[in-house]
Parts: sequence; C-alpha cells; structure tokens
Amino acid sequence: MAWGDFAKNAELEREVRFNTEIAMKYRDSAIKTKDFAEAGVVPAAEVARDEQEIHTIKHSPDYKREQSVEAVALEYAILKLFDDGEFGDVVKYAQKAAEYDDLKRGIDIYVDLGDEGEVVPLGIDVTTSMDERILMEKIARSRDVAKRGELTRMKYFFNGVEAGNDDQKKKYLTGVEVPRIILGLNKQATSNLQTDLLSGSKQLERKYVRLFLEQIASQLEMLIQAAPPKSDAAKILLRTAERLEEIYKEKDLKRATLKQVFGDDPLVNPEVLIRRAA
Repeated sequence: MAWGDFAKNAELEREVRFNTEIAMKYRDSAIKTKDFAEAGVVPAAEVARDEQEIHTIKHSPDYKREQSVEAVALEYAILKLFDDGEFGDVVKYAQKAAEYDDLKRGIDIYVDLGDEGEVVPLGIDVTTSMDERILMEKIARSRDVAKRGELTRMKYFFNGVEAGNDDQKKKYLTGVEVPRIILGLNKQATSNLQTDLLSGSKQLERKYVRLFLEQIASQLEMLIQAAPPKSDAAKILLRTAERLEEIYKEKDLKRATLKQVFGDDPLVNPEVLIRRAA
C-alpha cells in the first residue's frame, strides 16, 4: 500500500471513530425547535416558519456554508472538552445550539457558567476558517452588537441548570441574550485534537483548553470595552468575565497574551483581528 493510501485510510478510520464515539452523542442531543412548541414557549406556527426559513437558507443557490467538515468536528470536540470537565466545575452545562440559532445568530454551542449564586450563559461560534476577512467579520459582528448595549439574542435556549424541573417554561426559554465568542483552530490542529480525544492522552487537550480560554478572555475584554458602561450588556459581560476568572483560578492558570503562547497565527490570535476590526 502506498503511503498516501495508508494516510487516507488512517484519516478515514479516525473520522469514523470520532463520529461514532464522540460526535453522534452531541449531534443527537442538539436543541430541537419542536420541543419549544410542545412546551408552549414558542407557537407551533412560528416554529414551522423558522424551520422553513432555515430550509430555504440551506437550499438557496447562493448559500455557502462557512462550516466545513472540520468545523463541525471542532464543535463536537469542544463539547467533549466541556463534558469531560476540562474547563473546570464553573461550567455547569454545555449544549449544541439549535440550527436556527446557528444559521441566524451565529451560535453553534452555548454553555452555562456559574456558581451557587448565579449562572451566566455564553454563546460560542466555532470556526476553522483561515480567511481573515471572515474572522474579522465575526468579531466585528459581536463588537457592534455590544456597542449598542445589546448581546446576541438566542431564540431557542434550553436551560440545562433547570433540566430536571417539571415546569417546562423554566427549561425552554426564548429571547435569551448571551455574549457571543468565536473559538477556532485551523484544520490540522482540529485533526490533531480529534486524535488526542480518541486516544485519551489529554496532552493536546490541555494546550487547546488554554488556547480557548485565552480566546474567550481577549474577546470578552473587547466586548466590555465596547459596551456602554451602565448597560445590561456590560453587566452580563462583567459577570461572564468573573466566571472566566474563576476557571483560571481553578485550573491554576495566569493570563498570557495569545502571541506569547501561540504566536502570530491570526486564527488562534484574535487580538490582532480585534485591533483591525476596531
């Protein structure tokens, strides 16, 4: 067998294993819009319209999905890191967002961060794009919303902290505002992380968790600076930053600039793009 064929077979085997052992669990548990209609939170007719809109978007002639196969894999890898407790006990819940919030709001994953007194949500847009224009647009989108004293509004939000509550309207929420953060790796790094997750070695996991924390921290700082100081958005962003600081303490980490730790790669160093987008 030629080396190229061997490499392709090894890559295919990894993808199959990752799909069956990791991705399938999170794909099957993604938010389903019909549950919100059944809970009486969003009218069934409105849910049907939303689903039709998503169908139209996905099947339009000029529709180009930014998410590659690798980006979808990275979503599931990040969910696995949250699920395994790699971000610490401050993360109370992590969930793949509804397709509506993915395509319309730019949120692939959301997590609940909190302590005994309060839980704050965080929305995550996952990317493997190396196109600086796309990355700048993503960052600028979140910044511009914060400048208006607002945050990204999720239409279909499942409250994981209330998952066991019989009151459906406490579990299924609509119109929840969340800070939106972009997390990314390039395609090769995503492939390496997949391999690491399957092997259980955790060597790369710790490196990438550090990377993701720095990406979150640098973008939160940008959003806090952009938001009007006395706005509700600013208050939520500050509380989110406090929860992030708790993660750093729990993991016994100190802040470092992304350039110091990860170099000049624009994908993993959004500080460069934040300055350009300002």
